[in-house]
Formats: sequence, C-alpha cells, structure tokens
Amino acid sequence: MMEKWISDIYKASIAKHKEYNLKDGMAVFYSPVVYKPKILFIGDNPGGGAGTIHHEPPITSEYAQENYRLAKMMRLIFSTQELTKIINAGVITNRVFFQSKNIDELKKQGRWKEMEKWCFPHVKKIIENINPEIIFAESIDTYEKLIYGLKGKFGEVLVADNGRGLLRSGEISGKLVLGIKHPTGGRQHISHDNWKTVTHKLSDIIVR
Repeated sequence: MMEKWISDIYKASIAKHKEYNLKDGMAVFYSPVVYKPKILFIGDNPGGGAGTIHHEPPITSEYAQENYRLAKMMRLIFSTQELTKIINAGVITNRVFFQSKNIDELKKQGRWKEMEKWCFPHVKKIIENINPEIIFAESIDTYEKLIYGLKGKFGEVLVADNGRGLLRSGEISGKLVLGIKHPTGGRQHISHDNWKTVTHKLSDIIVR
C-alpha cells in the first residue's frame, strides 16, 4: 500500500490530467520510491505518446529493464559495474508528470509553463521526503530550473561542450546537483566518446 504523501501526489496529478483533458499518459515515478537513495533522477516529462495513466510507482526501475531510448542511454552513461548498481537503485521522476512526444508540443498548446508551475511543489516534496544524497537532472533546463526554483547554487562545468556544458554541478540545500545535456535531445549529436567522458567523471564523483 502506498504511503499517503505518495498517494496524494498521484490523486492530484490524475485529477489535473483529467482537468487538462489530455490524451497522452501520466506518471509521477518510473521506479519504486525509496528513502535516502544515493541518487534521484529528475527528467523533463514522460516522453512518447498515448501512454498509460499510472496510479502508483512501478515495482522495478524502468532504467534497469525498459528499452526505450532514454532508458538505454542512461544505462550507457551509467555503464560501469558500480554506476549500474547506483542507477538501478535510484528513484526516477520528472519535473512535469504529463506525457508528450516532446516539450515543444506542450509549449505550442500553451500548457508547458502552467504544468511546470503546478508540478514543482510536488517535485519539491519528493526531494524533501525521500532525501536523496544526489539530485541528477536529465537536461540542462531541468538542472537550471531546480537550482533557480529551490534557491540553490550553480557550480562548475564538469564536462564542457560548445553550449551550456555536457555535465554540470551545483548545490541545493547542501546536496550535490548534477545536470547533463538531455541524452536523447535531437538537436545536437553527442558522440559516444563524449558520453564516455561523462561516465568517467560520474565514476569519480558518485562512486565513493
């Protein structure tokens, strides 16, 4: 049976999904909810289309077993033996719980900012309640939004690219925040070697 605070987020999100009259799915978590995990993964929003409206967290982490592009890329990035254990035991959520093929689709509908604003207090509660050691943002936008929204501090670019950084660090309430360029973002191809550099850097930072 779900704890009340988790159940409350699902009930509120399902009601909001109905209010928006959305045709695609909704999910709060993509992994079991565990307390004090090594890492909490926060993505943009569920990708794809016409998915399921989830009523509870899954029994196993989707990053451990699913074969959609993001799950496969995350396994590639967390590919060492130690990092694999960490990703499999991590908690996964998004800053927006409502599904779309991409963010631009929701922006065109004029809904993205409103959804982001509505979901943010729930994301804050997830962070506070499960108390992860590290927060891992799966896009630089999410990384920046979390630091601005939770009054954190920007750190350094850990792996550079020709933009805002491939891997960046920061801090929120004494917790380490890491942000990566979205692993399946279509606008810019990131080479396998560059992702290997990220893997090595993550090993240095996370595995200790």
